[in-house]
Amino acid sequence: MKKVLIGLICSVILFSGAAYAASSLPAKGEQPKAKVSSKQTNNFQKLPITQKINDVEVTIHAVRLTDETTDFEITIKNNTDDETIIPELVHSIAGANVQIQGKTKETVGISQDNPDFGDSTIKPNKEKYGWLSYKALSDKKVRNMTLSFSVEGKNKQRKFSFYIDCKDLKFRTL
Repeated sequence: MKKVLIGLICSVILFSGAAYAASSLPAKGEQPKAKVSSKQTNNFQKLPITQKINDVEVTIHAVRLTDETTDFEITIKNNTDDETIIPELVHSIAGANVQIQGKTKETVGISQDNPDFGDSTIKPNKEKYGWLSYKALSDKKVRNMTLSFSVEGKNKQRKFSFYIDCKDLKFRTL
């Protein structure tokens, strides 16, 4: 009787551990949730947002959500005297709903069609204005957004990360 009871207890512990492990795995097709520090979640800001790294300044003016794309209206200013810069968009990522209770964090990559910034270089003391396009978000009711991309220059790479507070944000429309 003791062996049966011990076997039953061990089985319950084994199966409850397996069930717990399975519940923490993402569902098929669901993006795993990224870990975001509390410091990052407190840094969400209202638009416009400007960041400056090594004489390169990037401003996000607005966001537009459509069925086909997620677009950011931006200006990149090259304030250097001797460096031509290039926006590096291949590994660029946009995200939405970071640590929002009841919503799934979603990330999307760069869109194939980026006429404003696709193959552009920005010469010293010049700026480039336009729309930076990403794939469409499935949830259009976003509470916050993130945008990360790099700008390449002569022996320097500048990585920009923006945290956008979308509460009360009036999204641009076409």
